[in-house]
Amino acid sequence: MTDRIPRIEGGPRSGLETWLARELQSGRFEGLPPYRPLRGGGQRPEQYARRLLAGLKNVELSGWDRELLRDDGRAFRSWAETYPAALPAS
Repeated sequence: MTDRIPRIEGGPRSGLETWLARELQSGRFEGLPPYRPLRGGGQRPEQYARRLLAGLKNVELSGWDRELLRDDGRAFRSWAETYPAALPAS
């Protein structure tokens, strides 16, 4: 069973946050190989997505740290959407 991702309190979600929450709830990351970001070792995609989402919700991040996190999130999204195992069957 997939845990429900609570809505962010306060301002609207970014497109990246919405995508992460939706994909986590759908279980899309199951079956994908470990994600290996440029800054760090491999992690399960679901675990990495949850960390990204938690980081994006952190209101105490500086502007620079938030932008680095968004860059990491965009790279992860690109990887997840283009990985052959993640593509829907035609």
